[in-house]
Amino acid sequence: MAELNENSKDLTLILNKSDLKNGDVITVRYGSDHPCVDCYYKLTILADVKKKLPAAETNEHFGKLSIPMNELLEIKKADGIDTFQFNYSERSKKLGIITRNLFVLKIM
Repeated sequence: MAELNENSKDLTLILNKSDLKNGDVITVRYGSDHPCVDCYYKLTILADVKKKLPAAETNEHFGKLSIPMNELLEIKKADGIDTFQFNYSERSKKLGIITRNLFVLKIM
């Protein structure tokens, strides 16, 4: 539905709930060009709710991180939240945590 990268101007992705299907996921592809033995890569979501939000984490240097859309739709239904900030972070003992804001997802 969208392809964003660090050169994208508009980092807001708007999806209509009616267009979403069971099994749809949000996937972020990432890669690291520096070898890191103890690194973890994580996709997290920020929203104004008081419960744990979906996240995905791996220690692979290249790949993808995915979060099922149905988890976000459940939050929308239960809490009325329709806007989600997606962040990507790298964590290691040596470097600490480096976090980047990726994009905003709004479900109409």
